[in-house]
Amino acid sequence: AGGEDNDVPQGVAGFADGSCVVTGQCMGPATFGTETVTLTGLPQAFVAKYEADGTQAWVRQSTGDGLATGRGVASLASGDCVVAGNFRGTESFGSETLTATGLRDGFVVRYAADGTVAWAAQIEGSDVVSAGCISSFANGSCIVAGHCDGSATFDAHFGDAPGMVPFPLGASEVPAELLSLLAAPDRLVAVQRELRARALANHDIAHRLITLLEHVGAPAPEALADRR
Repeated sequence: AGGEDNDVPQGVAGFADGSCVVTGQCMGPATFGTETVTLTGLPQAFVAKYEADGTQAWVRQSTGDGLATGRGVASLASGDCVVAGNFRGTESFGSETLTATGLRDGFVVRYAADGTVAWAAQIEGSDVVSAGCISSFANGSCIVAGHCDGSATFDAHFGDAPGMVPFPLGASEVPAELLSLLAAPDRLVAVQRELRARALANHDIAHRLITLLEHVGAPAPEALADRR
């Protein structure tokens, strides 16, 4: 898969039948198997599913006047998948259209097994919001982690999305719905495993950067001092 410009995969998840789904960002036109996605402007998010034998099943992309990046994806037993990432401007995922309120907002989009969009949810912010780490549960719900600069709002649209729990950053206590989702040990293990994998990936990137800086004789930033 790919094209003349940089195409960056960010997340991948597997299904019980051996198929998998991958998400990331296309910087320009890119070909996935027999399908080619074309861009009318800035880089866009992509989601592509591959069968167990490596054949491409389908590919979907965001469209709009802004840009979008898929940063994480989780698979569900039903064959659906849920993608998390960030965007700016106005972006469409299937028939769902979202408009960022800050520099970048977070998104969570659920795709059915055939690639159609079931729903799209938005995390609004005053500055930059990014949803990046996502893990699913046996009941079809999911949990999303990320970061925000400034304030963030998990609005009613996000809370009404099937399996999602509204959790304003200013809340004084954790919602009972969220506690119940995390009550089962196997769910906690799945979330911890995903978060650990992300942490290791980030550490590896920092370690490579330090090695490169040392190779050219440049000092490593203080923030990376504990990443050796």
